[in-house]
Amino acid sequence: MIAGLLFALMSTVSCSKDLEEIVTNIDPSCQITNPVNGLQVIQGEVVTVIAEASDTDGSIARVNFFVDDVFIESDDSAPYTFDWDTSNELPGDHVVKALSDDGIGISEPSEIIVIIKLN
Repeated sequence: MIAGLLFALMSTVSCSKDLEEIVTNIDPSCQITNPVNGLQVIQGEVVTVIAEASDTDGSIARVNFFVDDVFIESDDSAPYTFDWDTSNELPGDHVVKALSDDGIGISEPSEIIVIIKLN
């Protein structure tokens, strides 16, 4: 009886370990490739933001874009882009972030600073 319980317990532990190894998820990558960090633009210009994203153990579901931690939009196909109209932005430094999402709970951010100047 004890031997049967021990075998059942060992089998359960072994299956749990195998399952854990199978479902390990690797973080996706994300990199803003345009514009360059520190770009200076005149208020009112439209800035095209481009992000490269990949996932070695799956695929990218979407890339979400933010300006100063405010969600702007998402793109679900490469090349991942959005056009940022700076007309209503205040002069100064703004954090532009792209966040790649693999669709199963793992995200990877990339951030740059864009400086808006008055005309």
